[in-house]
Amino acid sequence: MVSEEQLRKALGPVVAAFESDGYRLSPEIRDDGSVTIRITTLDNACADCLVGEPAMRSILDGVLRDGGIDAMISRIVYPQEQA
Repeated sequence: MVSEEQLRKALGPVVAAFESDGYRLSPEIRDDGSVTIRITTLDNACADCLVGEPAMRSILDGVLRDGGIDAMISRIVYPQEQA
């Protein structure tokens, strides 16, 4: 099972890139070892910079794979889902 430290290290460059566009990515490791990514909006959010779920999943799965992490992203939670 992946550790939170491994997950944060692998996602680090993507987290920084999204933060520069006004979004915070918060990974959470579930009890079953899968990963949930919560996306929250910051004050400087770029409305056109957040991609749809299929593209986001592809980006994040690729980043995890490239980081040597064999964890499945079970859910991506977008800002509008967190009322």
